[in-house]
Amino acid sequence: MTKLTEALQPFVLSASANQTQTRFKYDAAADETREIRVIASAFDAAAKEISADVGLTEIGSQRKCSELAAKTLEQLEAWEKKIPQALSTRIEVEIAALRRKFAPEVKLDPAERLVREIRESEIRRSLEGVDPTMLELKFGSLDVETRAAIRNAPLRVVAGEDGLPTSKPLVPAEAVDNYDDRAMAEVYPDERAQIQELEDLRGTYEMLARVVRTELQKAIIPEDSVEELAAAAGDGE
Repeated sequence: MTKLTEALQPFVLSASANQTQTRFKYDAAADETREIRVIASAFDAAAKEISADVGLTEIGSQRKCSELAAKTLEQLEAWEKKIPQALSTRIEVEIAALRRKFAPEVKLDPAERLVREIRESEIRRSLEGVDPTMLELKFGSLDVETRAAIRNAPLRVVAGEDGLPTSKPLVPAEAVDNYDDRAMAEVYPDERAQIQELEDLRGTYEMLARVVRTELQKAIIPEDSVEELAAAAGDGE
């Protein structure tokens, strides 16, 4: 199999570039690829020792490498929780904070809330004959009041692809979020750019993990397959 350290090298360089070229200081930008590189290097060294062990048959060597890959995969998953997944949590928190800053919640007394709900209900009734796809495409060009009515619309029951009833929003949440992202980037360009840099770093780290996982999975052999090969060859360790 390809050496993990060799497979990782292009993506490590990309991660290092992302870490050092950011406009904003990332407080955890100490080389976060170090641990995954150590994991890959340790795997390569151990796999080399197994391959060089003349006391092992071919099947025995494959089994040892498979066990090593499975253990290394556990280490990779631990790294993912510590770095990419933790970074995802941070990104979610920062996006939520920026959304609150962009569209702060307006506190209304019960009477004001009722008036708003009635008005939004009237707006939604006026949209009943409009194709939902058109609403999605035109969402960004609608007035503030109409967008609010769509955001706060209850789920509607429609026929799913299987013909069974299913619940869907008036406009997909993804379309609303995409509009918000564009609008926030215009109002708060620096804050949105900082979040984008974190998203870019996360993407690079996730690619690192995918590369390692792909190579490790190539080395993992189901135990029943190893036993079948051993039985067919009359082989063991």
